[in-house]
Amino acid sequence: MTGFVAMLRGINVGGRNMVKMDALKALHESLGFAAELREAVKANPLPQRLNEPNAYVIAFLSAEPADPGALDAYTGPEEMRLLGRELYIYYGEGMGRSKLTNTLIERKLGVRATARNWNTVTKLLELCEALEKSRKPKLVSS
Repeated sequence: MTGFVAMLRGINVGGRNMVKMDALKALHESLGFAAELREAVKANPLPQRLNEPNAYVIAFLSAEPADPGALDAYTGPEEMRLLGRELYIYYGEGMGRSKLTNTLIERKLGVRATARNWNTVTKLLELCEALEKSRKPKLVSS
């Protein structure tokens, strides 16, 4: 059975910006988020940055940017690579004071984005794979 991972931004299952849990669950069951997450981890273009997983993030984009080079003019200290719908960013000097914010990324690329650090991404993948493994049908011999 397939496991699903979604990184949601700005919604709640109660309170403001409410989304009904049953609708959210049905939507996730119809999408292949776990496979996308697995591919994003596998495609990692900056493997040398894995020694600082809290400073290394993947920004998951809502679509491939119309202009993939829109961030090329950015001259900050961050190292980044755009692969399809994922923007891999190494914040060597920390994210807190960086000018490469989610707002800037969204404005320049013209898409929505939500970012997670490498620790979170790989933990989500581990949880998803454990869920998939636990749901596999067990063969019973007679």
